[in-house]
Amino acid sequence: MNREELLRLFDVDENDIVITDGPFKGQPLYIAYYWFFYITGYTEDKTDDIVTFFVRTEDRIQFPQLKDRKTVRLKRLLDGNIVEVKEPLWSEATHTPSQNGRG
Repeated sequence: MNREELLRLFDVDENDIVITDGPFKGQPLYIAYYWFFYITGYTEDKTDDIVTFFVRTEDRIQFPQLKDRKTVRLKRLLDGNIVEVKEPLWSEATHTPSQNGRG
């Protein structure tokens, strides 16, 4: 599956967001791209229902918005929608309040 094939299946807006009804509506087109790999048996990691893919050069060519990304993490919600799971920022993941209360 490549971008051209996905565009035959899904309509997208000017920001490459899927506007076709279904589990990818409101998500970037690359979510459907990676989910296709998952349902056909390919994944780099699956932990706690989160599927992780490494972003490769050919992915960045098809989806320029991934140019600075190393991974894409996906999850199927209870309502059937497929969404990207964003990792918290480093400061959020390691944040502990300081003793002066300023954090």
